[in-house]
Amino acid sequence: MVPFLGFFLGIGGIITANISMKQIAMSEEAGKGLAISGLICSIVGIIIQLFTVLAWILFVGVAIFSG
Repeated sequence: MVPFLGFFLGIGGIITANISMKQIAMSEEAGKGLAISGLICSIVGIIIQLFTVLAWILFVGVAIFSG
């Protein structure tokens, strides 16, 4: 359950970062660096979650077919 929760939270982070970067560009306020760092962290989090899920699938597959 936790890897899937992190995946959905990462998607929410990407959406929120994109919205905030558009608002920052329109209003010319500060905070673009924070929005970019949030976007990068969300992308890295999704990649880590995908690798975790794939590792579990591989682990379970090897355990089932080897035993």
